[in-house]
Amino acid sequence: MIFEIKKLKIDRIKAVNIAIIFFLALTIFFGNKFRERNYAEVPFPGETADEYSFGWLGLSLIKDKYPLSWSGILVGKDYDYQRINVDGIFDKNPGRLPFPLEKPWLYHPPLMGLMVGGYAYLHGARDFIETSVILLRRPMLKIAIFNTILIFVLATLLFDKYVGILSAFFYSVNPSIVISSRIAVAENALIPLFLLTLIFALLYIKKKKLFYWTVACVFSSVAVLFKISGVAIPLSLFLIALFFGGSDKKKMVVYSVLSAGLPLMVFALYGAFFSWSTFVEVFIKANANRFWGASSEIFYTVIANPKITKFYTDGWLTASWISLFAISFNGFFKDKNIKFLTISVFSYFIIFLIFGGESYGWYRFPYFPFLMIALAYFLKKLWEETNVFVFSGIMLLPLGTIIHKVVGVENFQQLIPYFRMGVILSLVSFMAPALIKEKYSKIIQRTFIILVFIIAIYFTIKEIYYFNVDKWYFAY
Repeated sequence: MIFEIKKLKIDRIKAVNIAIIFFLALTIFFGNKFRERNYAEVPFPGETADEYSFGWLGLSLIKDKYPLSWSGILVGKDYDYQRINVDGIFDKNPGRLPFPLEKPWLYHPPLMGLMVGGYAYLHGARDFIETSVILLRRPMLKIAIFNTILIFVLATLLFDKYVGILSAFFYSVNPSIVISSRIAVAENALIPLFLLTLIFALLYIKKKKLFYWTVACVFSSVAVLFKISGVAIPLSLFLIALFFGGSDKKKMVVYSVLSAGLPLMVFALYGAFFSWSTFVEVFIKANANRFWGASSEIFYTVIANPKITKFYTDGWLTASWISLFAISFNGFFKDKNIKFLTISVFSYFIIFLIFGGESYGWYRFPYFPFLMIALAYFLKKLWEETNVFVFSGIMLLPLGTIIHKVVGVENFQQLIPYFRMGVILSLVSFMAPALIKEKYSKIIQRTFIILVFIIAIYFTIKEIYYFNVDKWYFAY
């Protein structure tokens, strides 16, 4: 009898694991389809010319063994202004300013350029005009697939497989993330390195094998060579070492400091090889002194005004920030996994504030995986505790912003009877525990939660398909 019960439990666990893997495969497949749709058109080519900047850097390094690209931050020297009509951007906008080409171009480390420029080179690009976003964005689509898997792994290690699959699902259907993960900017390359670093750091904490911490430090070092803001990843290791190091704290701190210091030295040597004076001028006069953000309102705007290449209202992201703050407030000192997640976000938060790049929407992208994990965990807790009031408030944020865009104010009038019916159902669900037994009230409340969740996801997917070239022009 006992053996049969154990066998049933094992079979049930196997069935759940198979279902999770199957759903993850579906999530990856459809998430990739969502991202591939109009990937070279939305956002518009040239909407952020940083994509060309990285592509041209990589192409020039591969072809000419010398860094050449355009610069958006001028430091008072002569530039070669050229109207490079890549993707026909000057045909579409004849008044667009020409690209100020600089040689040597030393504004960022070389790895991002080598990745996207190398991909373009392998697919036939030999001149700047041939580096279309059709080529430059393709590696980003593959990276996003990898990110989905890594988010599942990290969230599963932190919490459980249900939070893992829900996090991966949110990352694959969130309209802001679907659109933003197409863009060939360094922040999208930092995301998998950040996730890999944290996964191996977490494995070190669980297993106490130095190998895992060493691998985490290697990934964090590579991130810095994609973009200087990647130093947030070694910073996260430094903070994790302080909070979770125990008897190995000193060794872990030294490794984390080296994982930031060594790649910064490599970048300095790279700059010195081509032109030390230009490197210093760019690094000090341009990068160190710029703060293109919202001044003291920088973080307020990140939460209140989501942005990709333009401001883009997204209630899912607002709901995710609320979820992150809620679980961190309640669990930072009680739950080591929530503490780990909070440290990860806070590390990037510090670098984000120091760099002051709020006006560039892509500086926000590395937050997205952690926001989706926080939202998934928070919604799972609401499911377990069946808190109809909080769930309704959270879900009204994405529903409100999505329906406003997809349906519109006038057409929404036709949905008002259904909306009011939903409000009444929420009231009935809220009152249920006071009127009937807990067992039955939970059934009513969870039925309501499932119904609202399905409706929210339905409209979320409609929003993804809503944006084509014409609609994106008027996106807000």
